[in-house]
Amino acid sequence: MWVTNRNKKVAISDPGEISELKQIIKREISNMSYEVQIDKDGKPDVANIQVEVKVKENSNQVSTDYGYYYPWKSTFHELEKWMNEKGYADKIRITAEDIQSAEIIKDDYMDEKTPKNPTSPEQRVALAREKNRTAVTKDKVLLTDVLDHHFNYGVENGNYIVKLMYKEGYSDFVMLKESDMTPELKALLK
Repeated sequence: MWVTNRNKKVAISDPGEISELKQIIKREISNMSYEVQIDKDGKPDVANIQVEVKVKENSNQVSTDYGYYYPWKSTFHELEKWMNEKGYADKIRITAEDIQSAEIIKDDYMDEKTPKNPTSPEQRVALAREKNRTAVTKDKVLLTDVLDHHFNYGVENGNYIVKLMYKEGYSDFVMLKESDMTPELKALLK
């Protein structure tokens, strides 16, 4: 069984732990609210859990592998507790140490014309750059604030778009609501 998050991967191979984890996943999924099932809350998954299954039909046949993938939702509190107790959570969770920088803009470009795609976060950030309305931070405390409060990116005028640049060279766009902006994050944009 694997727990993965971007470039982080933890193997869980102890049969007792695998059995416990499967039972926890079953309970968590059974107790999911409709809003969480359809991702209405906008909160990103903490990680993914992959269960590999090896099937060998008979002794003359080569075994085949397939897998099931389950999300580790931020609302899975029993799973969170178990992962923390076993020491897996810190190995898999994205932290400020994984991020090189964050570029933040107030997304109030709904009425502006973007060159190609009005919902493109990259183009919305580019518009803000042209008007000198972006702020970039490498401060680990501020990066932690972003990670603690971010939502999946969606076009919604009045929220904040954050472009996270990871140390591995890739980027991701997330969103912060006005209520999630700490005074320190707001101060960057003044």
